[in-house]
Parts: sequence; structure tokens; C-alpha cells
Amino acid sequence: MELEVTIERLGGIASLEQLRARGFDRADILAARHRGGVVKVRRGWCALRTADADAVAAVRIRGQATCITATRALGIWTHDDGRLHVAIPGNGSRLNPRLDGAPPAHLDSSVAVHWRARTAAPTMARQPLRDVLQHVVECQPPELALAVLDSAVHTGRCSLGWLRRAIGGTARGRELAPVVDPTADAGGESIVRWRLRAAKVRVIPQFRVEGLGRRDFLVGDRLIVEIDGREHHALVEGFARDRWLDRELQLRGYDVLRFTYAEVLYDWDRVLATIMRMVDADRHRTRPRH
Repeated sequence: MELEVTIERLGGIASLEQLRARGFDRADILAARHRGGVVKVRRGWCALRTADADAVAAVRIRGQATCITATRALGIWTHDDGRLHVAIPGNGSRLNPRLDGAPPAHLDSSVAVHWRARTAAPTMARQPLRDVLQHVVECQPPELALAVLDSAVHTGRCSLGWLRRAIGGTARGRELAPVVDPTADAGGESIVRWRLRAAKVRVIPQFRVEGLGRRDFLVGDRLIVEIDGREHHALVEGFARDRWLDRELQLRGYDVLRFTYAEVLYDWDRVLATIMRMVDADRHRTRPRH
């Protein structure tokens, strides 16, 4: 069972090269497969039956999980686009199908193939974080990429300095690096921050109100904009607390606009129009009473 434990420590899927470096050989792998806990993914790769399905599919294709497929697995905030993102060496050819009966990966609309420089065949199921984030920056719309980058730093996956160095090699990376905010604790906030910046609306993110903690955004002097998370209203008490906070803010002279994550993602024009109506009416200007 020592082999199974080693594979689990490697993320549930491992290459023969990784296992050989840890003292195992093909006979050990065959014995583990005979015990039933380990399955063959393709030549030179095996996985536990409980391994992450996306990582297994990426290896089966002959690549590595990358971009938002990898960030989701790492617990970094990710907006899933429904595709498997796979990094393939530039000299890769004859890509396998994602599943039995599916077309080759490069012809499969459910697979996003990320071609990379000509390198040796991959020996890990998931790309290193540096490569993963570089693919995110180049693949995703800027506001979604920023949300991933904010989350990577906020969750402690990397430092802000390391991140800026990692993505600074491209024009898109240099555009995003200065605006990464480690204090952003939800993807919706990051998206709104980028989009308001693009609309030339000046905001203070994570604005602290004495006794009420940090609020998502302050526009001008008195307009608070709050973004509810994807699962924010799963609990009744969370919904009730938000409404209590809104009333307290109003009593202190603030106006409050609260939007859902779905509104931000799928109805942004209406969200922005609502904010701009308040701004155009100068309802963000008067200093609130404290």
C-alpha cells in the first residue's frame, strides 16, 4: 500500500518517472493495479480511482491541467467556463480524446488546448503555479483573470511580489500586475473593481466603516456598493445580517447598492447603469454623518 500512499501525496495521479524517483518500479505499479486501487491512465501514468477527473483527463490527452482547470483544483477562485484547460508541448501531436468516443482533444469543443514551447513530455499532471497563472492571464478576459490573481494572493498560494514577477513577461500581465489586490476576498469584487475602473468610476475598495467592518466599495463620499457572493444567501441569517448592515449604513447617511454575483456576471450593463444613475444625480458626493 506504500505506492498508493505515495500517489496520493502526488495529488492522486503520478508518472512512472515520479514514482521511479521515489524508489518504485513497474512491478510495484502492476502489483498496485492488481490490488485494485490504482488504474492505468495511459502509458507511463497511473492514478488512484479517487483521483481528480480533470487531472486524469488532461494526462490522458497527453498534457497537463492548466489555467482555470488547475486554479479550481487548487482552491483559487475560478469562474468555470465548462471546458477542460490542458497545456500541450509545442511539439505534441496525435492528441488523445478526453473520453472514450470523443473526438481528439484539439477538435473537442469541451477542451481548451494551451500550446506551449517545445519541451520534454510532462512528468506532472498539473503545471506549476507560475505557468498556470501565466495561462490564466493570456486566456481569460481581464476581469476574470484579475479575480483569479487576487484570489491566488489572498488565499496564500503566492506572495504579491512573486505573482507580479511571474506574470510580468507579457503586455497583459504587465497591465494586470499593478492592480492585483490581496485584500479582495471574492471574485465578484475583483470583477466589479476592474469594470468600474474601465468605466472611469473612482472607488475605494474594502472601505472600512467604524463598527461595521469593511464594505466592498465606496464611490465618492457616501455611495456604498456591495457584491454578494455566489453562495451568499444560502443561509437565512446571512441574508438578514446584510439587510441589517444596509439599514445601519443608511442611518449613517450612506446610500447602499447591493448586487448579486449573477447580476455582476450576466447583467453588468444594468448594474453599471444603476451605479451611474446615482453618480449622475450626485448622490455619491455629500459627506455622510458619523
